[in-house]
Amino acid sequence: MIGKVTPDFARTSLAAGDNFYEIALVKAEGRERNLKLAIQAYLAALSFYTLEEFHRNHAMVQNDLGNAYGILAGVRDKEDNLNLAVQAFQEALKTYTPQAFPVQYATTQNNLGAAFSTLADVRDKEDNLNLAIQACKEALKTYTPQAFP
Repeated sequence: MIGKVTPDFARTSLAAGDNFYEIALVKAEGRERNLKLAIQAYLAALSFYTLEEFHRNHAMVQNDLGNAYGILAGVRDKEDNLNLAVQAFQEALKTYTPQAFPVQYATTQNNLGAAFSTLADVRDKEDNLNLAIQACKEALKTYTPQAFP
């Protein structure tokens, strides 16, 4: 990449990632290609949306990236892509705390739990299922019947 990464570049990359991700969800043909393009676009957006300068956008893109890797895991390289999904969700949780962003925190914990649950099919079944349960319990601290009837 030549020159300085701009906010417009980051916004455009994020929008492109979201579009490729949505196409991959509704259209089986080209799913792998569209997911890879979504991931590439999200990574490009993260070159601007750093944790230090744009922590909220960084967390949002990391969560989107984790979702894309999670879906890609169903297409190819299951373990590798699930590990990347877990890393992305954990990165998002550096910003999405229960105090600052409770709904995003719970959503990301739920996503993390799903990734660990699927990873249990590949390796370390008991450990990954326990991590999945822990993440889901964290999500349920926010997603209560009182808060979300």
